[in-house]
Amino acid sequence: MKFRIIAHTASGDQKLPFLFFDLNGDSTLSHIEGGNHETIQILTGPDSLSPGVRSTWLVQLTKDDNTTRTPGSGDSYEYRLLKPFTAGDVFTFRSKGETVAADVAKTEFKGAPYVVPNPYVGAASFEPAPYGVQGRGDRRIEFRNLPQSCTIRIFTVRGDLVQTIRQDGSTGGFAAWDLRTKDNLDVAPGLYIYHVDAGTIGTFLGKFAIIK
Repeated sequence: MKFRIIAHTASGDQKLPFLFFDLNGDSTLSHIEGGNHETIQILTGPDSLSPGVRSTWLVQLTKDDNTTRTPGSGDSYEYRLLKPFTAGDVFTFRSKGETVAADVAKTEFKGAPYVVPNPYVGAASFEPAPYGVQGRGDRRIEFRNLPQSCTIRIFTVRGDLVQTIRQDGSTGGFAAWDLRTKDNLDVAPGLYIYHVDAGTIGTFLGKFAIIK
C-alpha cells in the first residue's frame, strides 16, 4: 500500500494493521462511482482474534464528487477522539425481562385471530420439505394473532370436535396444526369452525376451508 496508519498512544506511536479493499488497484484510497466503495478497516486488539472482531474504525471517501479529494503523495490525515478508549473503560449493559401487558393483549385480541393459508389448497409455503419422508410429507396450517395462553378447538360444521390445540405459552402469537384429527387421521376436505378460548382475555369464533 502507498500509506500507513499510525496511532499516537501514551507509550508512543504504533503502526496499526488494517484491511484495505482496493477496487481499482491503485494502492491508495479512491472514490469509486456506483454502489461499491473502497474502504479501510482499522484493526485493534490481539492478533489471535478474527479480523471481523478486530475491526474498530472504517474509513471511506464521501460520494460527493464536488468535494472529494483523493489522497496523494505526502498527504496526512489525522483523526482525534474526544474521549479516547483506555484499558480502564467499563461498559455496563442492562436488560429487562420480557413481559405481557394484560390490557394490551386483550385489546389486540379484538383484532381477531386468523388462519393461514385460508383456504388451504393442497399445500402451504411454510410446510417443511419432505426429506426422508415417503409421500407428500407433513401438512401444516397456522392459527395466528393468538394471545400467550389459549386453547383452540376445531369443529366440523355439524359440531363434531376434530382437534384441540393449545398455545404453548410463548409470545410468538401462533400455533400450528398438522391437519390430523384427534384420532390421528388425515382431516377430510371441507369447511371447519375454530373456537379460540383465551380465558379472561376473551373468545373468538372463526372458520377456514381445506381443499385437497
